[in-house]
Amino acid sequence: MQFLLDLSRFKKQLIAALVDAVCLPLTFILAIWLRYDTLDLRLLNHYAVLIIATPIVSLPIFTRIGLYRAVIRYIDQKIIGVVVLGVTLSVLSLAFISVMTHIAELSRAVFGIFWAGAILYVGASRLLERAYLLGARRPGLRTQVAIYGAGTSGVQLANALRNSPDHLCAIFIDDNKNLQG
Repeated sequence: MQFLLDLSRFKKQLIAALVDAVCLPLTFILAIWLRYDTLDLRLLNHYAVLIIATPIVSLPIFTRIGLYRAVIRYIDQKIIGVVVLGVTLSVLSLAFISVMTHIAELSRAVFGIFWAGAILYVGASRLLERAYLLGARRPGLRTQVAIYGAGTSGVQLANALRNSPDHLCAIFIDDNKNLQG
C-alpha cells in the first residue's frame, strides 16, 4: 500500500471521488434492499434514475463543500459536520429529482435509510483512512515522548503530536492527583 501513500494529492483525491462514485450508488441500493426486505430487478428499475443520479449529484456537492480538499491525515471529528451537510444536500437533491421526474410510488424511507447509510459510509471511510495513514507513516521510527502536565495545555500538545510524523505521545505525567489516570 506504500504506492498509495506516494501518490500526488490530486491522484488521492481522484481515487477518493471514484470510490465514492461506486460506493454511493451501492449504498442507495442497500437502502432500497433494507426498506423493502427484498431486492429484485423491478425495484432497481423503479429507482434506476436515482441510483444513476446519486454520484452525479453527490460528487459535485462533496467537491464544493471541500470534502475532497481536506487532508485526510489532519482531519478530526469536525469532518462529521461537513459529511452530514454534504450527504443532506445530496439526499435533498435526489428527492428534488424524484419530484421533478414524477417517479411514482417512491418510499420516503429509502431516502432516510440512504441518508443514514451515506453518512456512515462517507464519515467512516474518511476516519478509517486517517487511522490507516497515521499508522502507516514510518512505523517504528517515531520518537516516543512523555508530556508533563495532563491539563488543557498537555492535551493540546498531545493533539499536535498526534499529527507529527516524528513524535508519538506515549504517556502523560502530572503531579495533580485529580488528573492522574
